Amino acid sequence: MGVKPVYRHEDKFLINYVQYVKVKQAVSAVMKRDIHAADGKGYTIRSLYFDTPFNRDYHEKEDGTDVRRKLRLRAYGSASGPFKLEIKHRREGGIFKESVTLKREDAEKLIIRGADPAFLLDLPSPAAANIYRLFKTAGYLPAAIIDYEREAFTLPFFETRVTFDRSIRTSGETERFFEPELGLIPVFPPDEIVLEVKYNHMFPSFLKPLTGIAEGQEMSISKYYYARLLLGR
Repeated sequence: MGVKPVYRHEDKFLINYVQYVKVKQAVSAVMKRDIHAADGKGYTIRSLYFDTPFNRDYHEKEDGTDVRRKLRLRAYGSASGPFKLEIKHRREGGIFKESVTLKREDAEKLIIRGADPAFLLDLPSPAAANIYRLFKTAGYLPAAIIDYEREAFTLPFFETRVTFDRSIRTSGETERFFEPELGLIPVFPPDEIVLEVKYNHMFPSFLKPLTGIAEGQEMSISKYYYARLLLGR
């Protein structure tokens, strides 16, 4: 019998710059910066999202469907890789991810519309096989690029992670995913930042007064949904 997946929780807030400064100051006093922040500040994330020919994932988010997923290829800080291909499952408010790490030469195959990602079957990963089946059965195609700057803080307690995502931008030119000078359109106003608190089991009680600065603003924020809305789906 396989191991039952652990569904993590994600609480999201759309905050302004003043709130960002206050929350970051409070969080950084009790949490460590993410190890991937090479410059001691943050890093760039660029994702290529896929969707079905009739935009099933977009519409399920729009309709508030309880059980849904996103499929994306993600690069952290560099167009040279490595890259992470993952399915993000959502069920009853919880999040579970299946992912596989790819070399650039394999990642390049995924931006070709209609290409058969059969190379996934050669990777020693159950997630790779599951993602391949999803491509083949649902007909996933490149849909949108989303690019942003992330600052992240971590704590071992409940595997807690707090992230601040700024300068969230998008492009429908999916074939240009690897180009550093890609023209991008802002998804949110410059002073709006997405704050996410991610954790297992229970929201860490000591974080409540910290995120209370954003009280009343918790919302279901999907970068992919707002990007597709901006791009005209």
